[in-house]
Amino acid sequence: MRRMILALGLACVVGTGLQAQMVGTGAPVVVVPSLPTSCPSGYNLGCVLETWTTPASNVGTTETTLATYTLPANTLSALGQKLHLVAWGSFAANADSKTIASYFGATKISTYGGSFNGIAWRIDATVQVAASGQSGTAMSLTNGNTPAILTSSPAETLTGTVVVKVTGTSGTGSGDVTLDGAYLEWLPAGGLN
Repeated sequence: MRRMILALGLACVVGTGLQAQMVGTGAPVVVVPSLPTSCPSGYNLGCVLETWTTPASNVGTTETTLATYTLPANTLSALGQKLHLVAWGSFAANADSKTIASYFGATKISTYGGSFNGIAWRIDATVQVAASGQSGTAMSLTNGNTPAILTSSPAETLTGTVVVKVTGTSGTGSGDVTLDGAYLEWLPAGGLN
């Protein structure tokens, strides 16, 4: 299936040949594909596995999980399939030491830390399957004042479940690191068809 965008006069129809949902009334008309909460068998366009919309902040000085998802066994089963995590939030307006991080199983796939004062942050991390049943490479870009790039090699066995999470840590106390939102999506090998 190919993604299509068709613009006719004032109307715009966006679709993928899947179930679609009408958004809005009158012109312009926009049709948006429904997003599944899990990827059906044979689904080759990618799908959103989880979305976090409720803000969460660190508690105390220990690493606090701000968002978590347990990836079902065999979700990543073919060479080139990917998980894409995007998360965003802010650091409190103070001089405390703060760190935001994301994990794929036991492997830290992104990290960004320092004494940031009232700035926004964003994580954009991708894990790609390198061999059947094994995670291979992870690449992340985390932004705040300056970008930080981290490349890692998760060694998770994908025939079992894998926990994906975003954490926040403060060297001083609660509420220094806030997650405002995030989403986790599955992407097929070779891009969208």
